[in-house]
Amino acid sequence: MNQLNFYKTHGNRTLVDSKTFNNFPQDVKSLTEIIRGVGMHPCHLNGLILPSERINDRYLKTVQEVVKKIKILDDSDLIKNRNDENKIVIICRHFAMLLTSILREQGVPARCRCGFATYFSNGWFEDHWICEYWNGVRWIRVDPQMDKLITAKKQLNNIDFNDMPSDIFFIGGVLWKLYREGIISGEFCGFSHEESERGEWYIRDNMLRDYFSLNKIEYSYQETNYLMDRNYIPNKEELILLDKIADLTININDNFNEFIQFCKNNKEINIKEKELVLDKVINELKHNRRR
Repeated sequence: MNQLNFYKTHGNRTLVDSKTFNNFPQDVKSLTEIIRGVGMHPCHLNGLILPSERINDRYLKTVQEVVKKIKILDDSDLIKNRNDENKIVIICRHFAMLLTSILREQGVPARCRCGFATYFSNGWFEDHWICEYWNGVRWIRVDPQMDKLITAKKQLNNIDFNDMPSDIFFIGGVLWKLYREGIISGEFCGFSHEESERGEWYIRDNMLRDYFSLNKIEYSYQETNYLMDRNYIPNKEELILLDKIADLTININDNFNEFIQFCKNNKEINIKEKELVLDKVINELKHNRRR
């Protein structure tokens, strides 16, 4: 299987109605500005106070659901920058999925990566998602969430978040290997604002989310399997399995076909879909695109 062709096409989570992004520009910098023009992160509301139901948009599973809610809040063209009160409140996963979806619609190989960023809090590996895309020569990492206000506040103006350096974001598999080798502690890996949201289990979770995402299934934080349970202690055989997943996700570009075969051979670790609503959304999208 050809890796670039695989990532040119959608998985169920990034699939959208055809023509959704037809009038969008082709350059990534403009695309990230458009995405930030329609969405904002709940940790960066810039003093804006919203009702609790607005914050619940962070739980949306698919890009199509995100686009639908954007249009409900403001039915203008998607390329139009919204006022903050009319922006959808989404998390890093959605920012990465939006860019991935747009690029795939434009025929560009793209994928979401789940891991940890070092640029939000000093000394922390902060839970985060970004997008990777193929520019014809190499895979480039982009953080579409990082706008001028955030970068200025955190004094990160010297970083190009449209072509990120390799040492500021670590995919889950990298941190898993560092943890297993005793180089880092899970104490500083996860969500720095909540003491209960950090630890070895969080590294394990994000590595598995990255693994699923590389198979074009961008699971939400509310979707888990037994290996992602914070109270679960993997046995020896499961640790070997997790170490293998780490190796495959770290070296995806060199071992893509092995990765795909591994996914097919280990379906028991997949997360089972529980909501028929998601299946209905996806089936409608596929039907509309065939028309």
